[in-house]
Amino acid sequence: MLNREEYIKRISFLLNSYKEYVISINGLKLFDTNKKAEDFFKDLLAFYEDDFINLKNANEDYPNAESIDLIDEENKLAIQVTSRTDTRKIHNTIEGFYKNYPNLERIIILLIGRSKPNYSKTDFTKNGKYKFDKDRDIIDIQDIIDKFNSFSADKLKYILEFLEKELNYIPIFANSTQEANRDILAEIFKYIFDNYNFEQSNKFQNSKDLTHLKKKIPLNFSKEQEEIVNKLFDDYFKYEYLIREFIEAEQENPFRIDGLLNIIRTEYCEIQGINNPNEKIKDVLVFKKIAEKLTPKKDPEYIFNAQLIVLYFFEQCEIGKKTVEEQKNKQISLFD
Repeated sequence: MLNREEYIKRISFLLNSYKEYVISINGLKLFDTNKKAEDFFKDLLAFYEDDFINLKNANEDYPNAESIDLIDEENKLAIQVTSRTDTRKIHNTIEGFYKNYPNLERIIILLIGRSKPNYSKTDFTKNGKYKFDKDRDIIDIQDIIDKFNSFSADKLKYILEFLEKELNYIPIFANSTQEANRDILAEIFKYIFDNYNFEQSNKFQNSKDLTHLKKKIPLNFSKEQEEIVNKLFDDYFKYEYLIREFIEAEQENPFRIDGLLNIIRTEYCEIQGINNPNEKIKDVLVFKKIAEKLTPKKDPEYIFNAQLIVLYFFEQCEIGKKTVEEQKNKQISLFD
């Protein structure tokens, strides 16, 4: 069983990663994602506040409900789940709430993307016309994490189990609580080198082509997923030097890196249900799923670091559909 500190760290990592996911897809207007967010926070907020245990999706009682997403008629409150933080959005939500739901008394605005700005100079009550406490009734992801920080280990255990189950559809992103960790990367590389038989992993030829990400990403991902992949590589390029540091340390044992490459290619093919590691990627989650196979711990911090390794080999054109330039087989060394 984990201790409180470890539970909080993992919960914070997952919720901040979710926030980065929302930011990365902001503006794409993905209906399925919005619906998932409403259902996800309905259940998450039941942990956050006892008054929120009876929340339900507002569309159950108010089809195409405006200004609200979740509702608790017993406690006469509603919640708007939004990735927008601008004052116009909040003004419109409050006005729409009081105009359309006279039977309800309190509106709460949950910001699931960027952190809550400073609203100290903004009057959301319209000179007392609306009852709204901006300090109490606007909450963001960090507010949720801060509240969870006061919970017992037993309660945090249930929250972490919930998050690990419900957020398995999002990639792992760098965030304010996590950066690449040299010690964890060292542990992951040691785990791989100690636990895989590289002599039996040599399933594919190592092409070692130079990649061209700007062309390669659109070849492998839908328009909707491109933003997510770009965000993953924003994270990756911050820490690429660390991955290269470990790769270059193996110059005297190149068979181990070739073995690691073959492991990644094999897992890639098995996850996608294909035979050729150079086939188009079906879903961005393949990076995370491969990373989960490479870690000694099923910990999001470890998965994040292992995912950097997988992204390195994608950038080196070892998995995924190749660009025209890559298909010309311009050989380079992984150590260049």
